[in-house]
Amino acid sequence: MFIGGGGITNGGGNILIQNSTITGNAAEGPSSPGFGGNIFMAEGTLEIGNTILNAASGGNIVSFGSPGKIISDGYNLSSDNGANYLSAAGDQVNTDPKLGPLQDNGGPTFTHALLPDSPAIDAGNPNYDPKNFQSPLMYDQRGFGFYRTKRGRRDIGAFEVQEPHVARIRPTPPPTPTPSSTPRPSPTPSPLPTPTPSPSPTPTPSPSPTATPSPTTPPPTSTPDPREIAIAKIRRDIGFTRKAVHELNGTRSVPPSVFAWLKLRLRVLKARLAYPLDEELAQIDQRLLNHGPLSEAAKRNLLARLNARLNALHGGG
Repeated sequence: MFIGGGGITNGGGNILIQNSTITGNAAEGPSSPGFGGNIFMAEGTLEIGNTILNAASGGNIVSFGSPGKIISDGYNLSSDNGANYLSAAGDQVNTDPKLGPLQDNGGPTFTHALLPDSPAIDAGNPNYDPKNFQSPLMYDQRGFGFYRTKRGRRDIGAFEVQEPHVARIRPTPPPTPTPSSTPRPSPTPSPLPTPTPSPSPTPTPSPSPTATPSPTTPPPTSTPDPREIAIAKIRRDIGFTRKAVHELNGTRSVPPSVFAWLKLRLRVLKARLAYPLDEELAQIDQRLLNHGPLSEAAKRNLLARLNARLNALHGGG
């Protein structure tokens, strides 16, 4: 039994991979090991650039063809040596990309975020031009509101860090003081003895009871409030959706269905802000995220569901 390409297998043809994160793949069978945990090339060509390769097992790139069939456009990051194909400008090999888990980081799909100390941050092609693509590449995998380039230079992979990147600086410890020499004391002359008066008896006070301190109870540990967590996420999503509506306003190339989708999602998010833990509103929002731009019939159906649920909630249902 032969297994090849846990992520991609090319048996013929040309493959172009740009601005992608390919991670966690393995090529293994029940009785035989595979080849190419991420990419296996049997035939054809591969051109790759600004991409993270981080296989779970096996090589990131395995090829039975000639070395000329694999082309690096540079600024790739590989957890292994990339089979010695990744040697163009900006390529990093044998480097841990330091990715977060696959989870909801905003947008319609789950993504692997770059951790704060990831070597992929600000390491993409400095001459990147979003207009060089057939459709201008303004956003990362998550879409509207998640810009492809921040702080003047893009990151490697499918995910772009949106928050400012702050370098961690280890504080410098203060210098250890040097002990000064202690002066040797000079002898003090002994005073002449003076007569000691006879002591008068001192009454012994009766002991007073000692108060026993009452034990202090430590304050209870606060647990995260699910409602506050939900509200914070909804506020973030509202900000991204409002920004997308504003930026696309007046753009003729955007279909009306995209505007309808964005405006309806903004209305749903505002309703969820008033009722952050309501399951029905959350389901309506998930349907918007999973289906993308809506037809007129689908939009009317969701508006009817939204209005019906809001009426029920206003009535105490």
